[in-house]
Formats: sequence, C-alpha cells, structure tokens
Amino acid sequence: MSMPNQKMRPAAQQVLQARPSSAAPSAEHFRTLFASLELSIGSRQVVIGVTSAVRGEGRTSIAVGLAMTIRTDLDVPITLVDVDLENPSLVQYFGTQLGPGLAEVLQGKHGFEAVKQVLRKNLSVVGAGSVGPDPLRLLRRLPDQDLFHTTHDGPGVTILDLPPILTNSYSMLAASVADVAILVVRAGVTPAPLVREAIARLGQRPPHGIVLNGFRSPLPSWWPMSGV
Repeated sequence: MSMPNQKMRPAAQQVLQARPSSAAPSAEHFRTLFASLELSIGSRQVVIGVTSAVRGEGRTSIAVGLAMTIRTDLDVPITLVDVDLENPSLVQYFGTQLGPGLAEVLQGKHGFEAVKQVLRKNLSVVGAGSVGPDPLRLLRRLPDQDLFHTTHDGPGVTILDLPPILTNSYSMLAASVADVAILVVRAGVTPAPLVREAIARLGQRPPHGIVLNGFRSPLPSWWPMSGV
C-alpha cells in the first residue's frame, strides 16, 4: 500500500514496519517507534495517542506493546488509558477488574489518579469505566479537561488507546489532547484512501508516526532488522 502524500511533521517520516501477526513486533520495533517521536520527558506527563483510520488495525496491541517496552527503558510511570468509549478493550486485554474509569472521571465522579489500576511497577491502566448509553457525549468533554498532563506522579508517559478517526466526528477531538499521535495501518489491508482521509481529518495535528502493522518484509527472517 502506498502511503498518502499528505504533508506531515518531519518525525512522521519514520515508519515502523511491524512484523506479521504470526510474529509479534519486538521490543526493538517499539523502541524505534518511541525514538522516532523525539519526545523529551521533562517535568510533566508526555501524552502519546495511538489511533487508526478504522477498527481492526491492531491499535490496542500497539499501544500495549509500546507501554510494556518503554516502562523497562524509562524509569518513570507509564499509564495506559482506554479512550475508545464506544468499544473499550484494555480491561479485557489485561483481565483487570471492571471498576471506575475514564467515564467516571469525565462525569466528575472521580479524579484521574483515583481510577488508575496498577498492573506492575511503573505501569498502570485506566479502563473506560461505566460509559452508559451515550459514549459520544462523554468523549466530547475530553478536550475541555487537561486530565493527562497534570498528575501527581510527576514526569512520565501517558499512552491513549484512542478511537479510530473515521468512527465518529469526536474521534479527532479525542486525538487532539495528545502531544503526539501514532496512526496504525494494517499493511496491505487498509485502503490508502481511508488512510488519507484519516490524516486529513486530523488537520493541523497530523500523526508523528505511522505503524504498518502486519508488514511482510521481502528480506529473509534471518536478515538483521528485516522487520523494521
């Protein structure tokens, strides 16, 4: 699949070509992705949004893999947040308890720190919570609150598992709260026009990185870095 000609920030020129689903992306793939974002962990949280054009691109797996990798490389807290309120999956992914989550924070029932579930050292998850019948109304509130930059943990990284850009009109608003965005594309499956439309909808905040998930390298598997 040829990539769109949409103008991007320089960092977006770095493309992570993840291996096929039969061979999961390695830690080195995720380190390459994180390094391409050129982020500086300063005195506050850095917020990374992981999104896609449509569902089924492997967005959640990439967000989790990135979090699991950088938590071992950076001595700072890493928080995964399920922002896909229409189709949440992080709680199920980790098998954690269903409790208050992002929905309750947006409803003003809990503070963001109170809904974090600690998975292991330097890694926490915030599920979607009890979303109710109108998830889009809650999603619309997200840009009105700076939930992710002002935490009690000090410097760290928050990774948002965002809803697909083309799912609803509020997905772009959700993506706007991230400092940088990563667009996950199922290589050889997602039509290029959908990728172009997703990037266009992001407007003045195009993705800083693109993950070609399920990429099959023409090089043999034993070739160094054949999946990158």
